[in-house]
Amino acid sequence: MIRELLTIQYLRAIAALMIVLHHLPVQLQRMGYDGRWPEVFNSRVDIFFVISGFIIWVTTSGRETSAKDFLIKRLVRIVPLYWLVTAFCVAIMLCVPGAMQSATFSASHVLGSFFFWPVPHPVTGFIAPVIVPAWTLLYEMAFYVLFALCLPLSPKMRLAVLGAVLALLVSLQPLFPVRATVGGFYTSSIILEFAFGAAIGALFVSGMRLPAVVSVLSIAVGCVGLAMGPDVEHLTGRAAYYGVPATMILAGAVFFERHKPIARLRPLIVIGDASYALFLTHGIVLSALGQAWRKVPALQGYFAMFSVVALVMIIAVALAVRDWIEKPIASFLRRRLAGTPQVKAARMSASPIG
Repeated sequence: MIRELLTIQYLRAIAALMIVLHHLPVQLQRMGYDGRWPEVFNSRVDIFFVISGFIIWVTTSGRETSAKDFLIKRLVRIVPLYWLVTAFCVAIMLCVPGAMQSATFSASHVLGSFFFWPVPHPVTGFIAPVIVPAWTLLYEMAFYVLFALCLPLSPKMRLAVLGAVLALLVSLQPLFPVRATVGGFYTSSIILEFAFGAAIGALFVSGMRLPAVVSVLSIAVGCVGLAMGPDVEHLTGRAAYYGVPATMILAGAVFFERHKPIARLRPLIVIGDASYALFLTHGIVLSALGQAWRKVPALQGYFAMFSVVALVMIIAVALAVRDWIEKPIASFLRRRLAGTPQVKAARMSASPIG
């Protein structure tokens, strides 16, 4: 069962923390920090995308699921909390404009954000919704639609069509040199990472096993590949320099766990379970804490202290949002949709959506 794969929770927790560490320097630089920062944290999204492809494949394998039922479950899982956090950010923009340091209100941008449509950010010019890190959800939703359309096909044909359609889209990239367009956005090679994850999922459900040493080697090589990614990103597409290593880490992790049980690491399980709430709220917490920190002269220059406090607060807020908002909403929707098995929330149903 997919729910028994602790390595998935661990990878989600690690990727979620990498998202925080990727965005942390923005606040540190506003405090005067001008030192170096590891670029490997750039690969946090790629880990999530291959996990997403893997989980969507495994959780739908061997069961009758219609396209409608699949999409309902995905919408129930993703939309409520995303809309709530988006609405909160919009309210802040309208009521306290100065509090949103890198945002400004735009009706078309807000509308596009609510409906997962790629619209250029009014400040940066890049495609991103009101919750900037949620640009990944635009890809997730598009992948869900494509996967739903492929559900009537046999598993082998489904995987082949998924891969072929995504590869075809990427091949059209030269026609859209400007990334801040719908065409440029959806032809990025990053979309291939969903197919990578789905392929590992297909191998996993087939019963395939790998020797433990091969699994460990796959994880090790994948980690080295992610570390080298920033140095070779100018040579090829993102799916190659981040997606392939992320896929190797995923494959090594799940096949190693199939080979032998692994220890239950409670902190990583908890963070992995709250990864969606953390993903959506960490930017708000970082911004609020950064603004408050800069107003206290005695705290200036304590970059390491800020980083630790920020990480603790982000996790605490994510857990609170998960327990007091996300889970109650999910429970309410399950009750309203009682008798409709397809909308039952799966703890490990997508990434970073928990």
